[in-house]
Parts: sequence; C-alpha cells; structure tokens
Amino acid sequence: MDTTLLEPRTVPSLRHERPALLITSTSWTPDEDFSMLIEALRKYEMKARRYMENARTKDRKSKGQKAKVLPKVVMFVTGKGPLRDKYMRELTRIRQEEEWAWVRCISLWLEPDDYPRLLGTVLERDVCGCAR
Repeated sequence: MDTTLLEPRTVPSLRHERPALLITSTSWTPDEDFSMLIEALRKYEMKARRYMENARTKDRKSKGQKAKVLPKVVMFVTGKGPLRDKYMRELTRIRQEEEWAWVRCISLWLEPDDYPRLLGTVLERDVCGCAR
C-alpha cells in the first residue's frame, strides 16, 4: 500500500493498549459450523497467555527490552438465527471456566447500514475498554 499521500497519524498501526477488532456475520444455522470460530478464539486466548508469560519472564531476565505481546481481541458476531443462543451460552461458559482475559465475543444484530456506523463508532471512541 502506498502511504506517501497519508499523513503519519492516519497510517494504521498496532498499539498494545488497543484490542484487535474482528467482525463477522452468520445466520446461526447448522450449515455454518460456529464451533470452528469458538475453537479459533480459544486457541488465540491460549497463545496470548503464553506470549504474556514469556514476556514477563523475558522482562525479568533482560532489562529494558520488551517482549512481544499479542493484542486483546474483541469479536463482533452479527446476525440472528436458531443456534445463536446455544453458541453464545457455550462461549460464555468457556470464557468463564477458562477465565479468558484476551478475547471477548459480542453478538448483535445489525442492519446493512449499521456496519459502517459500527466501524465509525469504534474508530472514533476507541474500544479499549471493551476487552478488559
């Protein structure tokens, strides 16, 4: 991507205090295996924890050098359908049992015109508090 026309402050960059924002839509029907996404979020949670533990260990051993830490994730799942409640209950149960600290999953219904509004709101207000 050619960024020569962009002002430096408009170039996207990761910041450790801001979560990564993921958005997907689903019809919550049997033909869409939502358990695959749950497993992916679960793996991310575990990997983020390992990175954090490694960072803490490295910080104690090496003075001044910061180890890499993965960003927290806020996952918006849009749509409505018959399996929504089942999968959201499963996600809540897993999150509580495994004490997730890095991943949040939020389900909501959006009209087509609401997608740009959601993105605009997130970009304007900084979703950092959502993932805590």
